[in-house]
Amino acid sequence: NRVAITADFYHKKTNDLLLNAPIPTTSGFGFAVMNIGNIENHGFDFDIRTENIKGEFSWNTAINVSINRNKITNLNSENDIPLMGGLILRQGLSVGAFYGYVFDGIFQTDAEAASSPVLVGQEPTGPNPASHAKAGDRKYKDLNGDKKIDVNDREIIGYATPKFTWGFSNNFSYRNWSLAVFFQGSQGNKMANLNNLDLLNFNGQTNLMAEAALNRWTPTNPSNKYPRALAAGSLDNGLISTNIVEDASYIRLKNIQLGYEFSTRLLKKMHLKRLRLYASATNLFTITDYSGFDPEANAFGQSTTLMGLDLGGYPQAKTFLFGINLGL
Repeated sequence: NRVAITADFYHKKTNDLLLNAPIPTTSGFGFAVMNIGNIENHGFDFDIRTENIKGEFSWNTAINVSINRNKITNLNSENDIPLMGGLILRQGLSVGAFYGYVFDGIFQTDAEAASSPVLVGQEPTGPNPASHAKAGDRKYKDLNGDKKIDVNDREIIGYATPKFTWGFSNNFSYRNWSLAVFFQGSQGNKMANLNNLDLLNFNGQTNLMAEAALNRWTPTNPSNKYPRALAAGSLDNGLISTNIVEDASYIRLKNIQLGYEFSTRLLKKMHLKRLRLYASATNLFTITDYSGFDPEANAFGQSTTLMGLDLGGYPQAKTFLFGINLGL
């Protein structure tokens, strides 16, 4: 009785989901709510609990892993249904698919920009010289090989749904002392950091990310990550690409608590039934490559289709608590 394992498998089909679907504008409306969405979900949930050490010093561990895959099996539409932030609904794909361009660095010379595929409107033969692609502008991959960058060069660039989520807790006790440590994490999910549509827009009219502003491309600082400053604004401002959709995988120390339980002998002297002192910390640290405030951000938490969008929500606070459990 020192190891307990629970393993669950599920396969659920849901039909006639409500969806705000596009309709012909000749009707006078752009969208109408219809029962046209069918989705399949299947996955595994694992839970392992072990009693590693018994005795005056004890140590217990609990590990859980959740894996879910879903697929849109019907949309009643031959075309993708675009949502905000680069999300789309496409039959055969998972909910939470991001559709956008593939960022490919920064043009380092005017000659490179003039000889490379660029966004429509940035061509060197275009009528507006201020819009021509130059050194310091972002470049994108020409996925269909037609020597220009347009809507046909978009592809699926990630999913807001993780490959798996997990939790890992350990409980230690020695005599009157106890220590509980809980880690949690998510792996493989993407997040659209929509804050960067403004914070990486170097036109002098919005607040900027300090790191990006100080390390932007200049002739003496040939950055391959941040573009040049351009008062007129670049044609790709607002474009959803792998520059905006980031890996939001993370490992977080969610909670740690240290406690001391007073012995029965001392409690009798104090005429108490129970006295416990504890100190705990929540969200103590997070390991992630996500550049936003919080890799768990979700601007539309009540929506089942708008997921993985960060619009500058307040991050989860780091908290420290000290408490007393008193029994009279």
